[in-house]
Amino acid sequence: MNIIQIQDHAVIKGKQEFPSISLALHGAQSPEIILYLQTEDREKWKEALSTTYPVCLDASIVMKNLFDDSFVEELIGSSVSVSFPLGSHQAFQKLVSTMSEWSKQGVLRVRRKEKERKQPLHNLLVSDLFNLSLAVGEMDRLHIRHSSIQDIEHVIVMIRFKNEAMGHYEFTISREAEPQLYAEWSGREGVVEYNSEDATPFTIEGDVTTSFSSPVAIAPVLFTDTHLKTLRSVHQLFDTSFNLVNGVK
Repeated sequence: MNIIQIQDHAVIKGKQEFPSISLALHGAQSPEIILYLQTEDREKWKEALSTTYPVCLDASIVMKNLFDDSFVEELIGSSVSVSFPLGSHQAFQKLVSTMSEWSKQGVLRVRRKEKERKQPLHNLLVSDLFNLSLAVGEMDRLHIRHSSIQDIEHVIVMIRFKNEAMGHYEFTISREAEPQLYAEWSGREGVVEYNSEDATPFTIEGDVTTSFSSPVAIAPVLFTDTHLKTLRSVHQLFDTSFNLVNGVK
C-alpha cells in the first residue's frame, strides 16, 4: 500500500513533497495508492476525488467537524473513507474479526500508550470508544477517571454496553512511554488476547498462534449514516459522563 499524504500546504509521497496531488501522481503506476486527506480544504477533497484512486480522511478531521452538518453531509455523500487510530491496528482488526463470530456476552479490555497526541485528548478518546462500540455494541454507561501529573496523562473508562457486556479502557500519554496496544476479549467461547510488548504477537487460547506485522498506518472505513449516529452518540455519552472541568479538553 502506497500512501500519499495530503496536508494543508503540502502533498507528501514517500520522502518527497509536491505542490499538488496531480504532480505527486504523475507517472504513478501502482494500483495500490491511497490518497490520505489530513486537511479540511474542500478543494483538495475535490481534487483527490477526481482521481481514480481511493480517498481516505484522517479521523481527527471528522472529530473536529462532527457536528457540522454541511461537513458530514459532504463526507457521507462522497466516496471518502475514514481512518481511526485504534481501528488501524492490525491486531485490533483481528480481535474484532474473531469477536464477530462469537456472542457479545463478555468483557473487553483495551490499553493504549503513546508518547504524544496530535489532536485534543477528548477527540482521541471518543474516537477510540467509537471503535469499541463498533466491536461490541451500543454503549449504555461510562464511568471515567482522568489524571494529569507533570507530562503524564492517564484516563480510565469503565464501560457498560446495552447488551450487558463490559469494557475496561485505559489510555496513557507520556514522553517516557513506548507505544503499546493491549487488547483482550473474554467471552463464553474463550479468550482472545494481544499485547504488542510480548514476543508472541497474537494468540487465541486453545487455537494456533497467528503472527502479525506492525500496525498499519491507516485502515479506511467507508463512513455511513450509521457510523455518524454511533460516533455522535458516543461523543454525547462521553460528555455527559465526564465533566470537561476534570481536565480533558
